[in-house]
Amino acid sequence: MSTAIVNAMQHTDAAARDMRNAAELQHPADVQFSMGSAQINALLAINANLAVIAAQLKRLVDES
Repeated sequence: MSTAIVNAMQHTDAAARDMRNAAELQHPADVQFSMGSAQINALLAINANLAVIAAQLKRLVDES
C-alpha cells in the first residue's frame, strides 16, 4: 500500500508542476501539451488513490 501512496503523491505533484508550466508558456501548442500532461498525471493520481482505498478496504475486510 505504501507504494500506491507514493505513486499518488508523485502523480499529484507532477500534475501540479505541469499546470504551473502551462501557465508560464506562450506558444499554444506548448500550453496544450503541458495541459494534456497535467490531465494524464491527474488521472494517474486518481488511479493511485483508488488503489490506496482498495487496499485499505481489503485490509478492513480481512480483519473482520
